[in-house]
Amino acid sequence: MLIEIQSDAFKGKGIKDGKIPLRKGLNSIIATESMNNSTGKSSFLLAIDFAFGGDDYAGDKAKIIDNIGHHKINFTFEFFDKPYHFSRSTSNLHKVAICKEDYSQVEEISINKFYSFLLEKYDFEDKSLTLRGAISPYFRISHKSPKELEYFLLGSSKSQPREAVVNLEKLFNRYIEIGKEKDKVDDLVKANNTFNDAVKRNFIHSSIKNDTDLKLAQDKIKELKEELASFCQTADKSIVSLDAENTVKIHEIEKKYRNLRTQKTKLENKITIANKSLEGLTAPSKEELSVLQSFFPSLNVKKVYAVEKFHESLTDVLKQQITDEIQYYKMQLNQVILELDPIKAEYEKLLPNGSLSKAAFDLYSKKSLEIQKLYDSIENYKKGLKLAAEDSEAKDVLNTKEINVLNEIADITNKKMAELNNLEQTRTWNSPILEFFLPKTDKAKGISHYSLSSRLDSGDGTLSENTILFDLSVLQLTKLPAIAHDLFVRNELDEKRKEDCIKLYATEKQKQIFATFTAINNYNPEIQKIIKDNRVLELYINGGELYGTSVWE
Repeated sequence: MLIEIQSDAFKGKGIKDGKIPLRKGLNSIIATESMNNSTGKSSFLLAIDFAFGGDDYAGDKAKIIDNIGHHKINFTFEFFDKPYHFSRSTSNLHKVAICKEDYSQVEEISINKFYSFLLEKYDFEDKSLTLRGAISPYFRISHKSPKELEYFLLGSSKSQPREAVVNLEKLFNRYIEIGKEKDKVDDLVKANNTFNDAVKRNFIHSSIKNDTDLKLAQDKIKELKEELASFCQTADKSIVSLDAENTVKIHEIEKKYRNLRTQKTKLENKITIANKSLEGLTAPSKEELSVLQSFFPSLNVKKVYAVEKFHESLTDVLKQQITDEIQYYKMQLNQVILELDPIKAEYEKLLPNGSLSKAAFDLYSKKSLEIQKLYDSIENYKKGLKLAAEDSEAKDVLNTKEINVLNEIADITNKKMAELNNLEQTRTWNSPILEFFLPKTDKAKGISHYSLSSRLDSGDGTLSENTILFDLSVLQLTKLPAIAHDLFVRNELDEKRKEDCIKLYATEKQKQIFATFTAINNYNPEIQKIIKDNRVLELYINGGELYGTSVWE
């Protein structure tokens, strides 16, 4: 469990060396004034959450960094009487420091490795459960959690209902029972989406969107087949032996042959240009220079010759490069020529009797390929329908199995809530009922709708009480190590309900409950004693604030 939290930023008069010891059971954080002032109650709960790997302490909503600046939060967990010391900086949320007892750093690990450490030490059974997925919904803190308590399974406003339900299943170690069904649905959804995307991008040919299009395609195939039959009676008889497969092959070979011919022409042109470049690099001879001097008597033949000799040395290098280039082009050309003959032979082999009228072939192949495309479209449309049907069937299986699992979770939770409710209530209030609902559409992948209600009472006070009973039940029924309740969780309760809920907090002796309180003098002496006996931090204005000052909000 978390046994200590410390920070040099904690400068309140009642905080020695910035250290705040924590305990099993209820941990009371008290603000002595009746007003919800800025003494640091919620900030301290966020610091507790920070020690459990949360990030909201350093988030924009809390405004802590804006007012206090970046700092470290040091904390100690204890498991089987062995302490483990850690430190996190608000300036680097992705790292956690392993520390000595005085919080001097030994090594730095990733936040994910820290999560794994706590998951192992708290002995969570479902290894696919994340630490934040397990804890965050039950740390109900201002600037972090939804204050609308009907969203009681969401850890934050960014959480999704489906994700919240899955986390609850994992917390109760029941997710494994639907894991295979969920994986199958995930695979089918992915296959369906991939197929539809391929159709949309024309990677897969399909012009058929519905049964009407299917009927039109089938009618078109019939019409084209009749046209081909009529054409074959009047055209070259050898065309009858061509099937759709051969037609496609002939087109592919023609395309390959044209590409090779183009390559051959390009290479021949490159070789010709290179040879002409070689001719242009020849230096003028002495005889040619003498003839030039006869036209230009003032020409310095020796000087020109010397310059040309220099150019000649450069030309030798260029000649070698161009010669090498010509050899390379010739090698490529020979390879293309070698490929052309087999392509031509294959083409003639596929043609009936080795020859066929080009016009007849083009007309026949156009209609034949159109028929093949329509067949492909029909086939792909049927594949799409099959994938959709398999997807829908898998979702039905998942939803049916999952609702049974969730109903069992709801049943044991409802019994526990009734048990807790009856500990302190005079039976005038109805125990809350946790319920899960099948999706309203067959497109939904798993259960995401739920409620926690007292059937005859939907007031805000009842929502608060229901949430507290639910959290305490989950705390007792699962490996959940702690819960945290800020003031807003109990704000709407009347005094009797508040006192009953505080008594319930006090019944927890092994796990940890972190709760904030104000105006405790308004409670009866028994409740005041519970709060004070479990006090870990007392805050007040004018120097007794968590950070030694009250400068925002």
